Amino acid sequence: MTDCFMSTKRCKGKSDRVGSDISQDALLNKKATEQRKFSDLKKFKCYYCKRRGHFAKDCFKRKSDEKQRQNQAEAHRIESIHNSDDDNNPEIALVIDHDLAQYNEWWIDSGASQHMTFDKNGLHKFIICKDPLKVKLADNSVLMAYGKGNIHLSVYDGTEKVDLHLNDVLYVPKLQNKLLSLPAMIAKGASVQFKGKLCELIVKDKHYSIGYKHGKLFKLNTEPIHKSYLCSSNSNASSVQTWHFRYGHLGYDNLKLLKNKSMVDGLEFDPEEVLNDDCEGCAMGKLHRIPFPKNNNHKSTQLLELIHTDVCGPMSVESIGGSRYFVTFIDDFSRYTSVYMIKNKSEVLSKFKEFVSLVENLTEHSVKILRSDNGGEYESKEFAEYYKSRGI
Repeated sequence: MTDCFMSTKRCKGKSDRVGSDISQDALLNKKATEQRKFSDLKKFKCYYCKRRGHFAKDCFKRKSDEKQRQNQAEAHRIESIHNSDDDNNPEIALVIDHDLAQYNEWWIDSGASQHMTFDKNGLHKFIICKDPLKVKLADNSVLMAYGKGNIHLSVYDGTEKVDLHLNDVLYVPKLQNKLLSLPAMIAKGASVQFKGKLCELIVKDKHYSIGYKHGKLFKLNTEPIHKSYLCSSNSNASSVQTWHFRYGHLGYDNLKLLKNKSMVDGLEFDPEEVLNDDCEGCAMGKLHRIPFPKNNNHKSTQLLELIHTDVCGPMSVESIGGSRYFVTFIDDFSRYTSVYMIKNKSEVLSKFKEFVSLVENLTEHSVKILRSDNGGEYESKEFAEYYKSRGI
């Protein structure tokens, strides 16, 4: 019993030492791996801080700078909110799209506090401001207005000319667009409403369509507009059949999907309306040709009863003899084929005569039918006379 117990104890102690050795080896291997990994990282350079030993995604400087920028942006946003309640705010203009800038174009701006222009020559009774006014844009940038004056505009309600007299128009040299301020118009007693693609000015119960939608903005009608555009723009919603035509005969389910998910701006139609089943374009698009018969009803029963012929060319490279075409004659019964090289299509008749003389002499049969694609080389007057003389 004692020997057995001591033996067991020795075995247990030995196993503990083995386990301890294994754990120590694992720890050493782990440290060696980490050291090797760190030495490998020294080869790489962070593209943000330009230091070695780490990647940009793990760069502490980058994370610190990003957090600082976020804090600054939030502080700037809060400051702008507080400043918006100040009575001494600069004039405001929301439209800043540089691609829309055209010299004679005016854009209707519901956010601009004053009419503005970059063209000093168009202003009358111009007054220079003693202290330049600040104009704040939508991107928080600030431009300076150095004066103001009056301007006369001619706009068009369709083809009818309407005169607009704008007072106190600010002169902002660095402004990208000429802006018509809706708040300034309303302050003068006019009313403005947007109806479909049109902007209507209401003065003394008279309605004038002074602007139309251009992209996401409204543009002043400084040129006559065709009546058809006004009619189409003033309509509430096109029929589902019209949208079906506009989208290349798209099915009703797909049109409904575009409408329900607001995937297309302005796509409106009555959901109760259904597509007309008698759409001619859809019917013709679904038609198909009857396939060519796999088996020929007319089969030749003897040599030279039916000859198939065709011309191939012109080839991009001439043959040694200068030929760019070749013509084939195939006997339908025997599948015997003759090929003749020709320089021009006008030589087809002479080669056919040569072929007829040869095969009729060899077979003692006569050519009865010649089948071609009715190309011009087979429809000439000389060919017709030869057919007639040979009974083909």
